[in-house]
Amino acid sequence: NGGQKYREFALPGYGAHYHWCAAFVSWVIYNTESNGQKLSDIINFKSTWVYEFMNDFYKAGKDNPTSTKRFYFNDNCSKLSGKNNLTSTYKPKKGDLIFFDWKVIFTTMPTDSDHVSHIGIVTGLDGDIINTIEGNTGSGNGIVAEKSYNLDNCQVVGFGSWY
Repeated sequence: NGGQKYREFALPGYGAHYHWCAAFVSWVIYNTESNGQKLSDIINFKSTWVYEFMNDFYKAGKDNPTSTKRFYFNDNCSKLSGKNNLTSTYKPKKGDLIFFDWKVIFTTMPTDSDHVSHIGIVTGLDGDIINTIEGNTGSGNGIVAEKSYNLDNCQVVGFGSWY
């Protein structure tokens, strides 16, 4: 139905006038538990704007270095290598949020939404293949679908980890 359920959840009354991938992620966060705890108690964030999600994770880790909620660049992509200042590359985990830049233009944390195109949820990592579930994917009004990406794909700019 073009994501109407997710749009109404994230921004009641606004209708079908925006891309709804972030609304889908918001809906999942508020309707999922992890180890008996509501995911919304951990992430505590709802938005229809992909950049706000990315910035929320980035700021959480930057403002509190011991926070488990943080943003990791996809340093498996050659142009983002070393951006996390880790001794090894970050491997996404089931439940991480995944952020995309279809234009592949940024190499540092963006300051606005121009560089953040799409968001999904990591459902697993199989070798070098990231498996996801995403809303507003496909043509037309979009659908909810499972997708896969190579870990070194530079359109995958980073991950929001919360554990």
